[in-house]
Amino acid sequence: MPAHDLIAADELAHSSEIYLYDAIRRLRPAFLKPRGVAAYGAPETTVLTLYVDGQRMDSIDDLRRISCDEVLEVRFYEPHTANVKFATHNNSGGAIAVTLKALPNDVPVTTPGAAAPPENATQRQPTLQNRVGFRR
Repeated sequence: MPAHDLIAADELAHSSEIYLYDAIRRLRPAFLKPRGVAAYGAPETTVLTLYVDGQRMDSIDDLRRISCDEVLEVRFYEPHTANVKFATHNNSGGAIAVTLKALPNDVPVTTPGAAAPPENATQRQPTLQNRVGFRR
C-alpha cells in the first residue's frame, strides 16, 4: 500500500499522466486540498505552498510545468509539520515538497556541426527555473 503522504518516482513512472499536477490529482487528490490551520502570528490562510528542491515557488499551479519523469518524490506536509520544516514561510494550508531527480554536475558542451570542444569545456547544470520551465 502506498504511503499517504508520499509519491515516489516508481509510482509516477506507472502513471499515465505527463505533468505532475495531473498525477497528484489522480494518485493523491488529498494533497491538493489545503488545510485551514493558522501559523502563530500569521493571518489565517488556506493556500497550499509548493517547494521544489527546497525552493518556495509562486503557486501550486507550478506543478503543471513539471513533468513526472523529472521527479524523484513528492511529499505532502500537514500545516504543523510544514511550518517546522519550512519555518521561514507561512505554510498554514500545508505544503507539497517536490524533489527532482539529480542531473550530472557537468555536461559536455556539444553543438551539432561545430568543432569538438576542448576536453575541459563543460556546461554547468541548469538552474531550477530553466530545468522545469519556471519564469520569475
